[in-house]
Amino acid sequence: MRDLSDMSKNSLPHWVTSHLSVIYASVLPVFLSASLGWVLFNLSLDHLDDPLATFGLSLPQTWGLLLGWSLSGLPVLPVVFGVIIRLAWVTRGVPGTVHLKKCLSPSDHWYRNEHRSVVGTDRTAGQVDSDV
Repeated sequence: MRDLSDMSKNSLPHWVTSHLSVIYASVLPVFLSASLGWVLFNLSLDHLDDPLATFGLSLPQTWGLLLGWSLSGLPVLPVVFGVIIRLAWVTRGVPGTVHLKKCLSPSDHWYRNEHRSVVGTDRTAGQVDSDV
């Protein structure tokens, strides 16, 4: 976010940059992945028979298409299962709403890293960046 403010020569408030960081890191990739999947799915529906017929090939039964699309979703499953397990079973006696609120609020570690980013200190050397 600091690069955007440097390029535009306009400094945004901290709460705006923190919300934009969350959107750029979580909401936007999910939205773009979903829209790409939707476009590819619609494209596959438009071209079910013609391209393969020219080579003398045929598509598998309906179960084959379902299997192919489900295989493409396998890389996302660990993330989905991790979120479900974290929210459902690892609450440690805390009510679900409180646990969800705690998961979505920034921690002291986050504030410490944000302060390092604003000040411009290097984590390994502990020195202030001279090119800022």
